[in-house]
Amino acid sequence: MKAASKARIVPCGEYRIVLDYPQLGSFQNLLASVQGEQVDAQYTDRIAMRAIVPQEHAATFESRMIEAFNAAVTPELVGTTNRPVKL
Repeated sequence: MKAASKARIVPCGEYRIVLDYPQLGSFQNLLASVQGEQVDAQYTDRIAMRAIVPQEHAATFESRMIEAFNAAVTPELVGTTNRPVKL
């Protein structure tokens, strides 16, 4: 019989972000550095996506986004959610 995985519930902010294609790699690295997760994306002439960031890293995420993209990309907080994280 398999053992069940244990997880803790982490409160997170849900953000909407719109990027140009050349900005995607930098964004993904920044998102990983704050333990965030991209949850969907729409690809047209630009990339519109939602990302989930733990609330404990939200302020860092927001300030790094503004610094990294010279305020040309501003994350918009659209809600909150809870995310399970394996222990």
